Amino acid sequence: MASQDRELSDEDELIADLLGQGWTHRRTAETVGVSTKTVQRRMADPTFSKVVSTRRRDRFGQVSAQLLTAGDTALTVLIGALGSDDAKVALQAANMVLAHGHRYNHAFDDNETERRFEELEGRLEAELLARDGSRVNGPTFGIGS
Repeated sequence: MASQDRELSDEDELIADLLGQGWTHRRTAETVGVSTKTVQRRMADPTFSKVVSTRRRDRFGQVSAQLLTAGDTALTVLIGALGSDDAKVALQAANMVLAHGHRYNHAFDDNETERRFEELEGRLEAELLARDGSRVNGPTFGIGS
């Protein structure tokens, strides 16, 4: 599987890219020509899963940047609609502003939580490796030490 000492195979690269774009395991498997179980096994590998998470976060950043760029225009349109003389149009615009603002904040919070979790996971992994490395004679389990 994907180890830290070697690069991903072409197949794993494609799987990671597709999953990073938000594709389902099933759709990814069908496109790559492997079973869904193969995709699930790849995702069970912590190193491979970390690659996919990084690609998802990168993709999220790209989409967010595009949305922010288009957002100025969209907000101008919605703000104009908020001031519409037609109460139905104004209400729909208000609903869209609130719904999309809530979804964006939720997605941003989820992305930030995932980033923090991965950071903590990395620090914990490094700490565990450091502890294991400092035990020359293995664990003592508190017996006769």
